[in-house]
Amino acid sequence: MKKLEKVSFDIDRIMDGDYSTISNIDEEGILSRLESQFCQMSRRLQLSIDSINIEKEEVKSLVTDISHQIRTPLASIKMFNSLLIEGGLTKGEKEEFLERVKDEVEKLEWLANSLVKISTTESGMIQIKKEKEDVKQTILEAVNGVYLEALEKNIDINMSNLESIYVYHDFRWTKEAIFNILDNAVKYTDENGQINISMEKLETYIKIDIEDNGIGIPSKDIGKIFDRFYRGDSEKAKKAEGSGIGLYLARNILEEQGGGLIVSSEEGQGSKFTILITLQNY
Repeated sequence: MKKLEKVSFDIDRIMDGDYSTISNIDEEGILSRLESQFCQMSRRLQLSIDSINIEKEEVKSLVTDISHQIRTPLASIKMFNSLLIEGGLTKGEKEEFLERVKDEVEKLEWLANSLVKISTTESGMIQIKKEKEDVKQTILEAVNGVYLEALEKNIDINMSNLESIYVYHDFRWTKEAIFNILDNAVKYTDENGQINISMEKLETYIKIDIEDNGIGIPSKDIGKIFDRFYRGDSEKAKKAEGSGIGLYLARNILEEQGGGLIVSSEEGQGSKFTILITLQNY
């Protein structure tokens, strides 16, 4: 009877939202096994709840950060718009203010795109469709996406050993992954820097190295850079625009296709990201 009362108590506790660990059971018998199963279920529920709470905090932090970033360009647009409406500006001033408004609108668009990518990642909506495509072309398309940003900072993007190799991969999402890595490299590389891209065909993978001479990654952060929403603590890292999802998304995309993403870096010396794309035909 005491056993039944204990099991009933445990059930009531779980139903009331208390998922704390139930004491381990050493005795044998049906009731003991039942109580043990409740113990295991309770632990799993608690782990799930903890995970959900952590994710909620991460999302809350991100939304707060993006909300703060949105307020700044909106305030700027409002101010420039008011000045343009009031009139009395020279032609040069009008052109400058209109250009500034354009820049702020582009920033808002970038923030909106970040939210869409987060939503896609979190909801598991990334659907990989692998077809036989030229990896070289995938790389070149990704490079085109960061070309202007690199040009503005006078960063040289050097490509070597790129050859047309047709392998099964999702062109769109793989391009997105490579773009995210390149975009990260441009953001964290100072003016007049360099980014080197090379490709090598191995026995089972295509290996793509993207190496920069930027600010590098502190050793304490290496294990965190692929975490969702993570951004570095250094002043340069904080100043660089970003939502902290680019590398997280890149690794997920590559791993979904049987590949991977590896990083090696030294603070102040730059970083190297190694992309692996499987040669298996599936």
